[in-house]
Amino acid sequence: MPVAVRFQASLDRLIAHNDRDVRLQAARCASHLPGALGVARMRELADDADAEVRLEALDALGRHGARAGLQTLRRAFADDVDLRCRRAALQGLIRLEDRSIVPALRRLVRNPDAFIYEQSPQTQALRQALCCEAVDALGRLGDESVIEDLLGLLDRHVSSLLDDAVIRALAKLGEPGTAALDRLAHTSTPERARRAVEVLAEAADGAQVEALALFLGHKDGTVRVAAAQALVRLAPCHSALLRRASDPDASVRALVARHSGPTMPTVLKLLLDDKTATVVAAALRAISDMPPAVRSDDLALQVRCKLRHADPEVACAAAITLAALDPDAALPELAGRLADADAPLALRITAARTLATLGTAPAFAKLVEHVFVAEPSLRRGVMEALVELGAREDSGPVRAFLLELLGTASVPDTAPRGLAEESRRYTSTAGTTGAAIVPADIRADIASLLASWPHDGVAATLVQVVRTATEEPVLRLAAALALAQTVERLQAASAEAIAAAEVLLQADDARLRLAAMRILLVGAPDVAGEAVESRLNDADPSVRALAIRWLGNGQLPLSTHLMACLERGLDDANVSVRLAAVAALVQRRGAAALDAVVESIVRHGDEAVPLAARTLATLPSELVHEALAKRLALAANRKRQLALLRLSDAVLMAHTPLAAA
Repeated sequence: MPVAVRFQASLDRLIAHNDRDVRLQAARCASHLPGALGVARMRELADDADAEVRLEALDALGRHGARAGLQTLRRAFADDVDLRCRRAALQGLIRLEDRSIVPALRRLVRNPDAFIYEQSPQTQALRQALCCEAVDALGRLGDESVIEDLLGLLDRHVSSLLDDAVIRALAKLGEPGTAALDRLAHTSTPERARRAVEVLAEAADGAQVEALALFLGHKDGTVRVAAAQALVRLAPCHSALLRRASDPDASVRALVARHSGPTMPTVLKLLLDDKTATVVAAALRAISDMPPAVRSDDLALQVRCKLRHADPEVACAAAITLAALDPDAALPELAGRLADADAPLALRITAARTLATLGTAPAFAKLVEHVFVAEPSLRRGVMEALVELGAREDSGPVRAFLLELLGTASVPDTAPRGLAEESRRYTSTAGTTGAAIVPADIRADIASLLASWPHDGVAATLVQVVRTATEEPVLRLAAALALAQTVERLQAASAEAIAAAEVLLQADDARLRLAAMRILLVGAPDVAGEAVESRLNDADPSVRALAIRWLGNGQLPLSTHLMACLERGLDDANVSVRLAAVAALVQRRGAAALDAVVESIVRHGDEAVPLAARTLATLPSELVHEALAKRLALAANRKRQLALLRLSDAVLMAHTPLAAA
């Protein structure tokens, strides 16, 4: 007997179950049966007395897309007493492109109350959803004869959802629908006009672009903004858009500023003096993208003036733009903004990051002066700028400085003058006195930032910090995590890194143990087995899960002991550990692990079921379906039946169709 038929036989017994939940779950599983087998079963269930079962069946008939289900769907759409079932039937008919329902759809949009029997506050949302889907279906299946029905619906009902559905349906009706949209946009409310513009833009060709340009003269600002946004995407150099540089709405002027660019430098100069900050910032960003050939000295002068603008967004944009126009002039200006304690924090951080883009020794010196500022956000911004600068191939001194700053507790002798005083002032503020030291929080910031640095020396410095920072937990953790990332990126670890990881494996902090595992598994896989096995009983589930995943990855020889270790994870109290055990056993034993894995999933019956089902779906479908069918046939306990049905449902969705069996 084919597997699919045996599966259906098992489900048939449960579909007739007296427990509603079991019947419904069995119907969901049956909905995945293949081809004619599934369609026949769903046609039967579409007449079930339980609306939930009918709903599953009708939804499945639509998913199957079989013409054999057409009559069943038509009957349910016309007559079912449950609104949800009628909606599911309509969705199936739309998928099957059944044009015979167009007259019924037209009657529905003309008078929804006559079509929908049940009228109550509880069904209001469903009624509206059904109307919207009927409108969408008319756009897909109808012709120009349905246009007046759609427009009439807008006159009778006020609903943003219906508005959107009608507008989108009109857009699907070709040229007649586009003409109706154009008429609607010019005669209706600004909100409808704006939505009509957006829909026109989504389906735009040359004709729609010209229609959109007309809306730039609309009396409502939101409509003009929508039209401008559409033109920016479709025709950024359209003359109608560029003429809106003096539009009364700032959003339109900002769009013009951002997209006029090198083609209209005169417009940009004009917009630099706009009274609205967002417009000026947009113009500055456009100027920074201009090619050198069209830049001018007076333009650079205007940009420098904006560095002292009262709005932080404008000042930040000016800093970035000046660096692009005139790097030499930008250095003192940016350094001044960075040092200005009264300047907005966003501007100071932008100045730091822009200094890094200059890539010069003076820029490096200015950044280093602010390594020890007390403001955490600014300090982090400066650090990120230094790391970005140090990543450049020609920035050896920056790299040397940062690594020395990370690896020692004192300010390097090579640091720019005055840094020691800055360090003392910072640490004194933080409650520490003494020599010019580098505080642990700053070194932790550096460690985390350097984890992705593509240069030599990082790993060795991180190992040094991991070993020495035993009394500074924040710094040690940051260095350990960064070292794990570095080892994984390089796919190699030094003997010193491995030794440090072996020490971390005994740490109290689970995050340190997890980092140690990551280092060992990548850097010393040939000797990591014993260390990994020792973590199978770790107090932290993340560590246990990582240990199981590694034991199952195939690097160790398959043995009875190894299988016992993995099988212990199937009954772990933590879901993630059980999932790791399921995946590891399937990877190592394949179909031989099927019984143990299925029993574990069914026994626990929790949120792991869908995820575990994806793992089972990697096994040959016939074996998995056979195992589930046998268990379904024998299951007598309600809890076990439901668990098996949920697993079967998830497996059938994840697998290739049962027709393959």
